[in-house]
Amino acid sequence: MTTGTQRGLFRRLLDGRLSHEPIAADQRTAGSDTTGADPLDAAVARGLATGLGARDAPADILRKAERLARSATDLSAERSTVLEALLALVEDYPSAERLQLLAGRQIEHVCLPEIAAAAWAALAQRFPKSSEALRMHLRWTGRTTARVDAPRRVLATRFPAFPTAYDELILYARAYDELKMFSEADMAFEAALRLKPNSEGSYLAYVRALQARGNIARAAEVLGRAEANDVLGEQLARFKMTIDLDRHLLGTVSPSAAQSGRVADSVLADLLDRIAERRAAVAHDERSFVGPVFMLNGTLGPGGAERQLMNTAIGLQECIDQGRKLDGRDVIGPIVVCVRSLTMRRDAAFFKPALTKAGVQVVEYSTFEAYGGSRRQSLVRDVADLLHFLPHQMIEGTERLTDIIAGQRPDVVHIWQDGTIFATVLAALLADVPRIVLSVRTAPPIDRPTRMKPEYSVLYPRLVKMPGVVLSANSHYAAQRYAEWLGVDPTRIPVVYNGLRPLPAKGDVATKEVDRTFTASLGGHDFTVGTVMRFDENKRPYVWLDCAAAMLAKAPATRFVMVGDGPLLKTAIEYAELLGIRGRVLFTGHSDQVGYWLKQFDGFLLLSVFEGLPNVLIESQFAGVPVVSTPAGGAAETVIQGQTGLILDNGEDVDPQLVAEKLLILRSNHHQRPAVAALANDWVRRTFSVEQMLESTARVYLR
Repeated sequence: MTTGTQRGLFRRLLDGRLSHEPIAADQRTAGSDTTGADPLDAAVARGLATGLGARDAPADILRKAERLARSATDLSAERSTVLEALLALVEDYPSAERLQLLAGRQIEHVCLPEIAAAAWAALAQRFPKSSEALRMHLRWTGRTTARVDAPRRVLATRFPAFPTAYDELILYARAYDELKMFSEADMAFEAALRLKPNSEGSYLAYVRALQARGNIARAAEVLGRAEANDVLGEQLARFKMTIDLDRHLLGTVSPSAAQSGRVADSVLADLLDRIAERRAAVAHDERSFVGPVFMLNGTLGPGGAERQLMNTAIGLQECIDQGRKLDGRDVIGPIVVCVRSLTMRRDAAFFKPALTKAGVQVVEYSTFEAYGGSRRQSLVRDVADLLHFLPHQMIEGTERLTDIIAGQRPDVVHIWQDGTIFATVLAALLADVPRIVLSVRTAPPIDRPTRMKPEYSVLYPRLVKMPGVVLSANSHYAAQRYAEWLGVDPTRIPVVYNGLRPLPAKGDVATKEVDRTFTASLGGHDFTVGTVMRFDENKRPYVWLDCAAAMLAKAPATRFVMVGDGPLLKTAIEYAELLGIRGRVLFTGHSDQVGYWLKQFDGFLLLSVFEGLPNVLIESQFAGVPVVSTPAGGAAETVIQGQTGLILDNGEDVDPQLVAEKLLILRSNHHQRPAVAALANDWVRRTFSVEQMLESTARVYLR
């Protein structure tokens, strides 16, 4: 077999493993490891190895498992304990579907996203008739895969043709409902009804789906058909009572919504239009100072947006402590950071210690009492009945936050990221906050189908025109894309670039020893190409290695350093072996010495599919390292093209030979490195400093 054929086969196998396959047997590890492989698959394998696979789980064991699952809260320690107990039950009864589904739900909270995706992929394969397993497989495939069509590819494999059997039709319908492809789902539900027109279960599955979508009018029509066919049993009768009550309520408070295909959209539009009218009638005085500020996000995990939130909050707090002005205005406190939860997943409190040390108050709104403890006195009381029709995240955020925000009396509520905007902006509006800043960090939801919620198409067009509300982006790319989506002038979306500081370049003893040993093994090198990445599909580590191989063919004295960890690290190392370049590539794994490694690089290569404003390109230039990158997101805005970096023309189909040519340009200009380093460092200090970010943020708050 030729090397090219081997490479193609390897990549096809990787594609299959990424999109469809459970984790391989030789990758299994025991226990609820949050960094290794799927612990549920491992528990099943251990149970089957003991010959227990044929045992049914008795009713008392299933009841015990249900109680365990209900006992789990957002406290990660409790989740881990519950998962361990459920895995022990799975090992005793490795063929019990319900036990595995309960364990899968806990893995979502305890383990890394890629492990949750692997667990649900394996569950869907073990239980091909399970609707929950298939739906969760689709959901987590979408969350962890860079390909926007990945969930649909999974379904195309599962259903190569439109099904004809009743059970398969229901499974097909629920799966397409999960992807919000409602026309395809309804075709299957209707086909199932034709097969079993006298089955209450057929109507029940359809009505449940319609109710979950908020299509109450269609649900009422299907219930009417069930009643006409004399199939209205006890369960459907209860649904009919609920639907009738909802339609009556909507008829009194939002008549147009009662006949809407999506009640949530109509109710949300009605609420926002009322709020806009009220806000337009109230004039808010321009402030001569910055603050108080109330910042909102989902967690404080180790993400780029969370890092910028932390830098902003600490920077504002330092201005207060030092009496420093921003945009010529005094900064007053308090600065409060509020997140949904600090324990909802691993590392959700990653940035909390730094905030607390700086004197910034951090609170969790999932712990607040709904309606401030009194629905009758709450600011939400007049719209509480309408909230019932909105998505759960909106209900929770509005009920738990509105009265708390009003009590804090902030001048500014600053909401970070689309998901948090979705969950909490109604609370800020109902609390009548004068200035509400919506900070978006990457392409709009319309560009990311797995992240798109139907309500966004109602929410954002109204928010961008709402008095006192401003949408800001961290790149001109994001601002332009949101403006195109929403049909507004891009200048209405101010850009606040990320604010960073140089990373410390001093490495620890262990890191320096790894570097020394690798260098000694090479027998010499004259150029180092490096990267810092999470080894996942978005960063394209296999393509990165293809580029390294192309570079080595033209400059064999080059060495390569890949800093980072992730689900594709193991297979990336295998791929480097296949390419015959393993000896020239150092895989450091996870490292907290990124500043040291950047200083060892002569060129930095990033091949992301999607980005917001990539911090790592800025940090590379802080270290004086020129960069080569795809034009993902705002990448082009981080460099002076042709001087501090080279941006590829095409980010979708990366040509390794072209990338190698770009890297060779950096290599040929290596003698100019001191001048390039000085230019790069000066550029990013002026454009991406924490100080400029704070000044830009203050202008957004005040104008």
